[in-house]
Amino acid sequence: MSAGAEVRVRLSIDGKLLGRRGQAERIRKLLEEGKLKRLHVTFVPCVVGGAETPTLLGVPAQSMLEKSVPLRLERMRQKGRVCEAIYSVRGRGKFASETRPSPVKKTVCKRATRKTNSSAA
Repeated sequence: MSAGAEVRVRLSIDGKLLGRRGQAERIRKLLEEGKLKRLHVTFVPCVVGGAETPTLLGVPAQSMLEKSVPLRLERMRQKGRVCEAIYSVRGRGKFASETRPSPVKKTVCKRATRKTNSSAA
């Protein structure tokens, strides 16, 4: 695995991983080894139940990391019914991404929240 790995995942709104079962173990291993550079998450508007359904890091009872890993939101955008977010993994005192990303504008987040709240009513 490369030193600057980027991973793309799809998560349901309730935090369940949509995709290959081995993907959660790969993400957890990259995080533990400090090799994950960027995480691309697509939030899909669905709910997936079941105690054995893996989350981002695996089956809930077995998905604990030794220590928490701080992330920084680089970008977020809404495409139709899904929301895409890109996170940088924080490294030793600074973020792992080489370029300084533009900050997420609060108005974008407020608009997305407003749309979600009005459609839920």
